[in-house]
Amino acid sequence: MRMMQLCAVVVLARMLAVAAPNYVGSAACKTCHPAIYARWEKTPMANIVRDPRDHPDAIVPDLSSAT
Repeated sequence: MRMMQLCAVVVLARMLAVAAPNYVGSAACKTCHPAIYARWEKTPMANIVRDPRDHPDAIVPDLSSAT
């Protein structure tokens, strides 16, 4: 029983030590799924949100007021 408790503590410690998952971005999918990514990047969904630093032609709205 003592060994099982020790194993449980070790497993729990390892689980807590793992970094929390975070968003890696769509480009990360390209490595494993190049054909699917190539089709997807031409869709409206892929192009609706653009970082203005990468796409200076993107429209950046003024969201400081509701009017």
